[in-house]
Amino acid sequence: MPPWSADTLFQRYTDERILTAEEKSTLLTWIAEGGKEGGPGLAPAPPIYQENIISAKLDLVV
Repeated sequence: MPPWSADTLFQRYTDERILTAEEKSTLLTWIAEGGKEGGPGLAPAPPIYQENIISAKLDLVV
């Protein structure tokens, strides 16, 4: 989705990401139904992070 309400009747953009009417309807229906989580078996595996990935000496820790 673009970060603005792009008017495709006025101008088209390269690589624009505009939701179709069907996609909007699906999203609004999901929201109206409480935004329930999908099947846990369909979720991707959680990422595995390396410990101590910051190897540079920090100037300031806030």
